[in-house]
Amino acid sequence: MALPLIAGLALRYLATEYVIQASLIARTTYALPVGVINPRGHPSRELLAVSTFFKRIRPGLLQASQFPETLQDAQGTISKPAAW
Repeated sequence: MALPLIAGLALRYLATEYVIQASLIARTTYALPVGVINPRGHPSRELLAVSTFFKRIRPGLLQASQFPETLQDAQGTISKPAAW
């Protein structure tokens, strides 16, 4: 099951202070819904506090949704950093 893309929807995955602050800005300044999509089942309390919804995603679906290692367009090739 693929998740639909919805215009104006702010999604985030990583639990860092930087992302939490960006989520608060999206909600308070731009009145955007902010969701947590988590393959592990239980997000942090900090993420839930700044989110408008929570969805669990199956790990296999998350893996299948990743960009390939290398992308190519008319301007050249883009590669994912080795550390990712």
